[in-house]
Amino acid sequence: MEPSPRLGGRVRLLFILSAALAGQAVHGQEQAGREVDAKVEWLDTGISLLPGDEFGVRADGSWTNAGVDSPVFGPAGLPNTFYPGTWLPSAPLGAIIARVGSEGEVVLARAEPMTLVRNRGNLQLAMNDVPGTYDDNIGSLKAVILYNVRAARMLGFVKSPFSRATQWLDRYQITPTLEYIESDAPVDSIVEQSPGAGTDLHTVDDVRFLVSKGQSTAGGRSSAAELTQVPEVTGDPRKFGVARIEAAGLTALLAGVDDSPLAAGTILRTDPDAGTSRPRRSAVRYWAASGFNTMPNVLGAPAGQAYNALEQAGFVERSTKDELSVMDSPRIILAQDPLPFNRVALTTRVQLVRSSRISAPVTAVAGLLARLLRVGGVTSQTFKQRHIAKTRERVRVTASLDPAIETTAPEETSPRGPPVGFSVKLEVGEASIEGPVPVIGSEVRHD
Repeated sequence: MEPSPRLGGRVRLLFILSAALAGQAVHGQEQAGREVDAKVEWLDTGISLLPGDEFGVRADGSWTNAGVDSPVFGPAGLPNTFYPGTWLPSAPLGAIIARVGSEGEVVLARAEPMTLVRNRGNLQLAMNDVPGTYDDNIGSLKAVILYNVRAARMLGFVKSPFSRATQWLDRYQITPTLEYIESDAPVDSIVEQSPGAGTDLHTVDDVRFLVSKGQSTAGGRSSAAELTQVPEVTGDPRKFGVARIEAAGLTALLAGVDDSPLAAGTILRTDPDAGTSRPRRSAVRYWAASGFNTMPNVLGAPAGQAYNALEQAGFVERSTKDELSVMDSPRIILAQDPLPFNRVALTTRVQLVRSSRISAPVTAVAGLLARLLRVGGVTSQTFKQRHIAKTRERVRVTASLDPAIETTAPEETSPRGPPVGFSVKLEVGEASIEGPVPVIGSEVRHD
């Protein structure tokens, strides 16, 4: 969904108010008698929208996302506070957000410019919070929803090829239910339809067609062309899958694209299913992968688990940077880009930051550097070694005295000497990590 500057057209107002206002009329409009509760992860407003419609939201009130002792804020959320684990990381924590349908894109709910609807479903509202953490939220908002709906009346498709009807319904993301019956009507033509012509598609849950498969002869065979089986093309690249469908004497018809871990253009499913017998020249609808998927949340996960989650979601291009961390266990993902829960192209290179600690063999070298620093009275020293003992790493270690670094010495003096600290930088190939290391005398402390 994206902002739209158009404000004209037929505008309906729906007031979502607190339950205390139930039974009253507001500005001559009938009210819905509902509120956007902070504890409800997604509130279904009951407003049915189709691609091409528009909506805007005005809200008033206050809520909080973390209990009674937390800051209270309005529909704009906490100013300049963005949290990567929320439904919409690009919006402030606690802001009111919206989506159309349970699989729709999450956007910031605002009055203007109005938001152009990209998919079919009911409008839903919520606080921008981390999924699954709504139990401790407090408060509610009163919202006014303005929406423009374009005319969407069902056409009459009886006697028309069902491929024409399905192509027309695709623009509204409606997949009809097809039932094949014996009929003297041409093969693949529609015999009956529900709902009838003129029905507002905003009020429709399902579209059904009875489709002719031809008329049986005395021998029990169809008077139409002989039957052929739909081939198994799921997982095939679109070019090859379409060729196999057409080689079976059928007509391939693209029904839509869906997000998937599979590469763009990969066939995800067909209708009818593989193995189904169909008259020759009849249509087989197929859905292909869009080349996009939702970015998984790997923050705080062990690196191996994070890599597996990314690969299962279809993101195989990645780069990892190590960051020295005293507080975190090693090989934990500290940051990721793109942020989780966003719709991202599968070709995107995911950049990860992984926690790391200095290994014992390396700290032994760093300890030697510390002694050189203390004895020589210099402020920086570099040590190169092709292979650190007990490892196969080619490393370069640089250490610098830094009195500001907190050490682990219990007192000012120690049998091993006065406490010092130093900064260490480790370079392994093109990668590097650096950070503070506490020292007591000439002994390096490490985990």
